[in-house]
Amino acid sequence: MSGAVVTLVGVERMQAELETIAKRSVPFAARETVNSLAFAGRAAWQDEMRSGLTLRNRFTERRALVERARGLRMSSMEATLGHTEPYMALLERGGTERAKKRVRAIPTESAAGQAKGSLKAGRKRLVRAASLLSRLGSLRVQGGKSRSRKAQNARAIGVAIRSGRRLALLDLGRRRGIYRVMGGKRRPKIVKLYDLSRRSTPVPRTPTLERALARALAQAPSIAAAALERQLTRARGAGQ
Repeated sequence: MSGAVVTLVGVERMQAELETIAKRSVPFAARETVNSLAFAGRAAWQDEMRSGLTLRNRFTERRALVERARGLRMSSMEATLGHTEPYMALLERGGTERAKKRVRAIPTESAAGQAKGSLKAGRKRLVRAASLLSRLGSLRVQGGKSRSRKAQNARAIGVAIRSGRRLALLDLGRRRGIYRVMGGKRRPKIVKLYDLSRRSTPVPRTPTLERALARALAQAPSIAAAALERQLTRARGAGQ
């Protein structure tokens, strides 16, 4: 009784394709997935910054950077999404910001061109360009320590009016700050621009990165499927 001979056509080719997929296509797809997820996270983070933070320019969002995954060893493959500025970590977890010197200059609603009381409601806009602390110049206590606080304040208001700058550093006891002086000498009106009463201020938790990562991870299945499909298509084309 003779045995049947079965010949499988294309087995070697199929085996070669499977080896290529295992050794190259899957690692390439994995690396593409990891990097694409990192950049999707960056885009979502920048969007969260724009909607959740008060930004004067695009510096903060631009400093969100990605370090790409480079190799093809899947066990050590990683991409890193991070930020160059330490204040973003403080915003993410919340905490306390302390003054670098004696006090912290905290802008008021008036400096931002808002109505009084709106700062507590969380509707603070950017500080107006003309009221930026860096543009106000240096101010000092008028009259020296020999004068009473009331006399120092009166002198500071008078100097502000005469100089035309209309800015005064005033100490009102519990309240100390930089004030804009309105009106004339007889009945001047003062409006606080910066509070200089505290050495530290609470920073509320604003988890922009946490929300961004949740948005990016929701895209993971579609990103991974697209990356794998591209690599399989490339492998099939190379095997023809």
